[in-house]
Amino acid sequence: MAPCEVCGAKSTARSSYRLGPRTRCLYYTCKNPECGHEWVMNLEWIKTTRPSRLVCEPVAKPT
Repeated sequence: MAPCEVCGAKSTARSSYRLGPRTRCLYYTCKNPECGHEWVMNLEWIKTTRPSRLVCEPVAKPT
C-alpha cells in the first residue's frame, strides 16, 4: 500500500510486472472515489538486513 500523493488516502496495487530479478513495476489506484488518481511505481529489493534461518539453495538468476 502506498498513500495517494494527491489526497493521502489508501491505495491498491491493481497489477504489476517484473522489470528484473529484483525490480517490479506496480500500477496503483487511489481508494478514494472522489479522487481516483492512478499512478505507476517501481519497487526494488535493495539488500538483506537479516539473513534467513532457512537452509536452502539460492534463487537462480534468470538468464
